[in-house]
Amino acid sequence: MSSGDGNDEDENYEVFRDCLSTPIIQKLAAPKRPERRRAAKGRKNAIKRTDEPREEKEVDDAEELVEFIDYLATEIFNSLPFFLRTLSYSSSQASPSLLDDYSSLAALATLTTSLPPHIIDSLTTYTLTSSPSTFLPPILNTYITALTTPPPPPTSASRPSACELCSRSHIPLTIHHLIPRSCATKAVKRGWCEPWEPTTRLAFLCRACHSFVHGLAGNEELARSKWGKR
Repeated sequence: MSSGDGNDEDENYEVFRDCLSTPIIQKLAAPKRPERRRAAKGRKNAIKRTDEPREEKEVDDAEELVEFIDYLATEIFNSLPFFLRTLSYSSSQASPSLLDDYSSLAALATLTTSLPPHIIDSLTTYTLTSSPSTFLPPILNTYITALTTPPPPPTSASRPSACELCSRSHIPLTIHHLIPRSCATKAVKRGWCEPWEPTTRLAFLCRACHSFVHGLAGNEELARSKWGKR
């Protein structure tokens, strides 16, 4: 976690960690094809011993991945300028000129020069990237966008204080349209939903859960599936 004492830094750290975890999980947690081993001659009926149960190994791997993400997120977040660590929509409106300094990927790439050497080694050793200056800017851009996006307008339903999937509170929430806007017209025409549903069927999710839901299926499938109904 960040070394800052303010709540803003703690909350922003959680946002940054979510933004960082998505590409790391996609890179390191991709399912591997099982290797087929040729049976040794004369041992057709031999009992194959497994040193570690598969489920236990998967749990260990998941825990190690979480620890690795925490380690990278803490070190990288603490290397960011104070303005970015405490960024919010209100601060971006109060000091727009400061935000202009980070308005491009090229500008964000300059922040990688302040990364600790051991973090650069970790990023390259685990084959996450051969160049932190190209790996981190899109992540930082997502982080900045998440914190500077105007809050969504109030809805008739009471807005929850925590993500409706993971139940984490004190982190920014995004509006997930259970019937994706890109296929809302099609959904109404085909009878998948009522005309009023695309604008009212909403869920408040953290950025990580929002990305997870959209990674499960395409927009049309989401519109027709349980993710399109509450």
